[in-house]
Amino acid sequence: ASIYVTKEETAAILASQQNNAIEGAKNNRPGFTLRDQVGAWASLDRGQTGYLKYPPEGFRTIKVTHETLGVPKWEGSETENAFMIRTFLRQFGAGAIGYARVDDDSVGPRKPLFNTHVRLENNPDYKYDANGTFVMPEKCKYA
Repeated sequence: ASIYVTKEETAAILASQQNNAIEGAKNNRPGFTLRDQVGAWASLDRGQTGYLKYPPEGFRTIKVTHETLGVPKWEGSETENAFMIRTFLRQFGAGAIGYARVDDDSVGPRKPLFNTHVRLENNPDYKYDANGTFVMPEKCKYA
């Protein structure tokens, strides 16, 4: 008997892993919810791909999105969203995290708040003025 895993065995293991990820997300199994898997994927992506080929073979072989997992897009309350963002930022080393309501009444005009050197192409929610300056979408309430 060989101590090495054959290609066929590897394919079966990866298929099982993919099915486990999908079923876990659909059933909201702790550790396998959409948010859990996105956090794990983000950690792997940041921590492992510097010295492994991308994506790392045999680990997180499914692209983690709500579409690939067959679950609805996660939408939570403002408080739940803030908690999730804080959790992920802490995971990556952020020490101080704060939120502010962004509207013309509380912080002044939206226009000067953002980096003018970054462009998000092909996204209808993000607009640019004649000078190429990013204009924050109206539906965004917090920064």
